[in-house]
Order: sequence, then C-alpha cells, then structure tokens
Amino acid sequence: MNDTQQPTQKNKFFYGWVIVAACLLLSATSTGILSYFNALFVEPVTATLQVSRAAFMVYNTFSTVTTMIAMPIVGGLYQKVSPKLLILMGACLGAGAHFLFSFSNSVGSFYFGAVLGGLGMCLFGGMPMSILLANWFNEKRGLVTGLAFTGSAIVSSLFSPLISRIIQEHGWRVAYRTTGTAILVIIIPTVLFLIRVRPEDMGLEPYGGAVQPQPGAGSGEKPGFSRAAALKMPAFWLFGLVVFIMGVITSSTQQQLVAYWTGTGLTAAAAARMYSVVMLVSVFAKVAVGGLFDKCSVRVSSTVCCLIASGGMASLILCTRGWGMLIPAVLFGVTTTLQVITTTFLTNKMFGEKDYSSLYGILNTVLFLGVSVGVPLSALVYDVTGRYTLVWSLYAVLMLIALAALLTADQLSKKAFAQQLGITRKE
Repeated sequence: MNDTQQPTQKNKFFYGWVIVAACLLLSATSTGILSYFNALFVEPVTATLQVSRAAFMVYNTFSTVTTMIAMPIVGGLYQKVSPKLLILMGACLGAGAHFLFSFSNSVGSFYFGAVLGGLGMCLFGGMPMSILLANWFNEKRGLVTGLAFTGSAIVSSLFSPLISRIIQEHGWRVAYRTTGTAILVIIIPTVLFLIRVRPEDMGLEPYGGAVQPQPGAGSGEKPGFSRAAALKMPAFWLFGLVVFIMGVITSSTQQQLVAYWTGTGLTAAAAARMYSVVMLVSVFAKVAVGGLFDKCSVRVSSTVCCLIASGGMASLILCTRGWGMLIPAVLFGVTTTLQVITTTFLTNKMFGEKDYSSLYGILNTVLFLGVSVGVPLSALVYDVTGRYTLVWSLYAVLMLIALAALLTADQLSKKAFAQQLGITRKE
C-alpha cells in the first residue's frame, strides 16, 4: 500500500472486508452445502434406493463434468453479465438440485440433479469468489482467500450433526429440502445487500492500492503471463498436474469419510461428529495456511502442507480406534485447505494478474476433472475390496508426487518471470 493510500484506508473501514464476509457465505452455500454435506447422504440414500456406492457416487461425476464444461463459458459470462445476477441464478440451480434430490426415487434423478447442481456451483462458487477477491485485494490475497473459503468448513462443522440428526429423525428427503431452502435464504440477501463487484463502484481502490504495471508494459497493463503464453509453459502444465491430484484426493476422501468411519464401527452420529472435527480444523487451517503462503515462500509453505496431507492419508490407515481417530480428522482438516489455496492463490502467485480469470477457469476445470475421477474411483475400489486401505495408500503417495511437481513448477515460473522482465527491460 503506498503512502498516499495508506492513511485513507487506515482511517476508515474498508468495504472489502464485507466482500470477504459475502464470499464466506458463498463458500458456505456452494462448497459447503452442495459438496461437503454430500458425505452425510451416501449411506442413507444408497440404502433407500438399493444401489451400490459406486453407482450412486457417479452423480458426482455428472456434477463435476458439468462444471468442467461450463467453467470457460461462465468465465466469459462474468465479463459480460452482472455477477450478482449470475450468482442468484447459480443459487437457484443449486437449491433446485437439492429439491429434486428430495423427490428422487431412482439414481437417474440424482444424475440429472447433479447437472443442475454442477452448473449452479460453477455460477456461484469459486469463480465469482476469486473474481471478487481479486477486484478488492491486491495485498493479503492468501489471508483473505483463506478467510473467505472458511465458510464451507464453518457450515459443515456447525451443521453436519444437525443435518445428520434430521436424516435420522425425519429422513434424507426432508434433509435435502432443508439444505435447498438454506441456500436461497442465505444467498438472496447476500447478493442484494452485501456484494459490490468493484471498489471503483464505491469510489475506493483495492486493498494495497492499484496494481502497478510491469516495467515496459503499456499503461495499466497487469503483470504476468497471457493465456497463450501460460499454455506454452511447462510450469503451467506441471501446476495443472498438482491441481488435478488435489482434486482427486481432497474431494473423494472428504465425501467418503463418514461412510468410512461408520465402516470402522462408529455410529452415524459419531461419524458425523468426527466429520465436524475435520471441518472445524479446516476453518482455522484455511486462515493459517493462507497466512503461511502470504509470509513464506511457495517452497516452504507447500512442503509443510503437502507433508501434513500425506501423513493425514497414512493416518487414516493406521489410526482406526478410539481417540487415535482424531489424528486423521485433524490432519485431513489441514488437507482440505490445499485445494482452495492451490487453485485460487497460487495461480496468481505463479502466473500473475494479466490473464488470471482465464487461467483460473482452466485450472478449475482441471481440478474438477480430478474430482470427477477420484470420487467414483474411490467408491469403486471400496465396492471391489470392501475397504479403503488401497485408496488411502495411493493418495499418500500421490500427495508426495504433487509436492515434487509443485516445487518444480514454482522454480520454472520464477525463471519465466525473470526472463520476461529481462526481455522487457531490453526493449
């Protein structure tokens, strides 16, 4: 923040923090309700519909494939259509999916509803959040990203036991209607009363001041790589591999945890409480990890986080009794942060502001591709083997591979930035 802007920002409340709160509510409803709560429904729905877990979890594939296809289109729409309108449309589609689930008598209805939900999540999930935060903050991106994305963890940690109780006492259909209603009740007032798309609309500058153009660039040109340039960089595709692995591991593990813990002997209520521990840890971990990436190098912060994540996967195999089960719950709570930080924060860190929205859309598509592969694959392995040991072992190794790829991508990105600035200076 420069000297002329700093006093102004310090002497009055900065509305960008309201935007962070609004993004937290978007995260709570999109990722939290539409994704994180899915783990609570696996066992009761498959029992009612009399289908295998693998067949049921294919609906996640329908959701993620829809998101993958729609993401580039939605990215373009956000440059042409009012973001507020698109967020409202997304919330209506997400809520509609849950209402459809509540009336479903076959797994096919879940597949169709998943298409609606996937499109809805694309419209009012990570995409608008990343755009809003990028518009309002040029500093403290890691911190505000972590804060904003705690919404999903907060709603899951606080309300997973409640939703589990509703399922047990009133059935999963009533639970789906409850969550569908909650989406609308939260999002409509958030959009109408809280969200302002750009600070310029309120006569403000982003936190940290306006982005300075890179040396030799045209007036107002943001630093970083164009989409065309990034797609030619080995660093981008290595980073894409990291994002893919994060999608495979985090989402599939998260959605299988409750079913996994009930298989170890826990009651549905106890498994839901364990899941709440995961989400509660995730609340603090997202803030801590976001701050860690702000203050430390990518090398240090990613090494710490990926080693914790790999250990978390291994602990799911080793810690299956008593209080020891809290170990994987805590470690996986940290692991859930990586999917968010990787795609939202590191995309900007490694490739700059110039084509951030476009590159974020591409990498988010890769992320959902990982999700679409990981969720049904883990369920299929369970159906074949009757246990998750093979899945957790594979994921522990994959996380170490992701770490190696991330460190390499970081180094290549730094070299590319140095070369770009060197060329610019010569010009």
